[in-house]
Amino acid sequence: MRLPRWLMPVVFGMTLPCVAQNSLDRQGNERLLDQSQQSAPNRRVARRVRQAIARDKEFSTYAQKVKVIAAVNGTVTLKGPARTQQEKSAIEAKAAQIAGPGNVNSELFVVANTIATR
Repeated sequence: MRLPRWLMPVVFGMTLPCVAQNSLDRQGNERLLDQSQQSAPNRRVARRVRQAIARDKEFSTYAQKVKVIAAVNGTVTLKGPARTQQEKSAIEAKAAQIAGPGNVNSELFVVANTIATR
């Protein structure tokens, strides 16, 4: 029986980098966009950043999983994986276009391809 590729990490006990990072983020006390109790303008900026990242089809599926956290002063924090350094820079630039220069705190990291492709 051949397993679907998405099920292999679950069956063989492997942890994908984005899954491992997500579980690490859950241990903290930071809130995600939908959990944030910040003011409406701060949440709106974070939502616009998230939508811009999600709409850009040039980004990998890793980038689609980037967390955008709203802060009190209009800054946003980006957390999560990027496929390459160029993609990381592009995500940061897109967030800076919306939130403004100096209003983006990036905690993005570049992951290597850990799953062999056939």
